[in-house]
Amino acid sequence: MIGPGALRFQLYSDSGRTTPWGSWPLSLYGGGYTWDVSSTASNLSASTTVYARILASQQSVPPGSYSSTMNLYFTYQNNNSTACPFSGQGNSSTSFTATATVLSTCTVSATNLNFGTVGTLTSNIDATNSVSPTCTNGTPYNVGLDKGLYGSSVTTRQMKAGTALINYSLCSNPGRTANWGGTVGVDTVAGTGTGSAQSLAVYGRIPPQTTPAPATYSDTIVVTVTY
Repeated sequence: MIGPGALRFQLYSDSGRTTPWGSWPLSLYGGGYTWDVSSTASNLSASTTVYARILASQQSVPPGSYSSTMNLYFTYQNNNSTACPFSGQGNSSTSFTATATVLSTCTVSATNLNFGTVGTLTSNIDATNSVSPTCTNGTPYNVGLDKGLYGSSVTTRQMKAGTALINYSLCSNPGRTANWGGTVGVDTVAGTGTGSAQSLAVYGRIPPQTTPAPATYSDTIVVTVTY
């Protein structure tokens, strides 16, 4: 099907979608579909189902409307000249249109950020993790990170154990100078989808601070993709 790109699909003559429906005139895919219709009446009708499938592994197809016009050729042969008043064979044709709409969409996954086991917090402790948006090819997006469960803003994130807190930051650059927040156009990370997952590094830092009581500290960050 043709639209902003090309979307591959196939037609089949069986519900399991294993036998492609081809063409007798063009000798495609072993030919068309054949069936026998038994009747003693002069007029009769019959029908069969066409099974369609959009083929897999087309992540790079851009969003938009797609269509293809299919020409249908019908050839018949009468093997019962007594029942039918016509010459016994012939053909006719018609057409139908296959359509599909590919929407702009995104999903996202993330790995955990582990600062490891540390002692006194007298110097910077750095760690990285990744967030991976998967967006339809050509779809612009922005990835935002919220303030977490315990921080008062995206610039004052905190991990917690009991009532004790550890300050930390999340940045979008290796130098850890660009805070990664959740306001589109201000502190989010922008990109354009390719149809495949795109890994974006998150640069975390625990700055020097008063060391709290020993414990395992944690926080939960919500990742949002706007598109």
